[in-house]
Amino acid sequence: MDAYFYELKEYWNKLISSYTQDESLKTKLLDEIIGAYQKPERHYHTLKHVHSMITAKIPYKNDIEKYNALCFAIWYHDIIYQTYKTDNEKKSAKLANKNLKLLGLDKSFRIYVEKLILCTKHNDKNIVYNNFDFRLMIDLDLKILASNIEKYQEYTKQIREEYKVIPSFIYNRNRKRFLKTILSKKNIFQTHDFIKAYENMARKNLKNEINTLNLI
Repeated sequence: MDAYFYELKEYWNKLISSYTQDESLKTKLLDEIIGAYQKPERHYHTLKHVHSMITAKIPYKNDIEKYNALCFAIWYHDIIYQTYKTDNEKKSAKLANKNLKLLGLDKSFRIYVEKLILCTKHNDKNIVYNNFDFRLMIDLDLKILASNIEKYQEYTKQIREEYKVIPSFIYNRNRKRFLKTILSKKNIFQTHDFIKAYENMARKNLKNEINTLNLI
């Protein structure tokens, strides 16, 4: 088992222990999360992705308005992931709401988590969030786009593997549409730190991928 798996269990237990001491409930909810992210058809949207988002948010802990809400949103944002569906974020948000209700969390908290999950759909090029939590959630989810060349190529292969049942000409068309939507935004990233550190590299990677897809 990879080391990050045990770190994730520690992160989860620390988070959920603030709301319940029911060990069976803790285990039940964690098992559901692990089972979802470890499905064999997943190659990028896995627990490793969750771990990378959790660790990347740590330096911003004091800037986050609702820290635990953001944590729960990270855990649940891809819990439902079916490549042939367009409502994965909506279903993930609803499942998060249902499970957080079991923990006795109030409606406003649960709705906040839902909205954080929904903002990771990344399909609206015009929307700008004034709330730092939402801007950071988006940036954490998209941070992979600014990886070095080798890691970015690994990421694109993992994404393609998740869509392996889709013919190449359809996949390439849809993938280019997604990349162009991201590139059409004024900024790919929304927080100052991410724009400064990652914006240029992310744009370079996306443009290179589009060029590669054009050659296929």
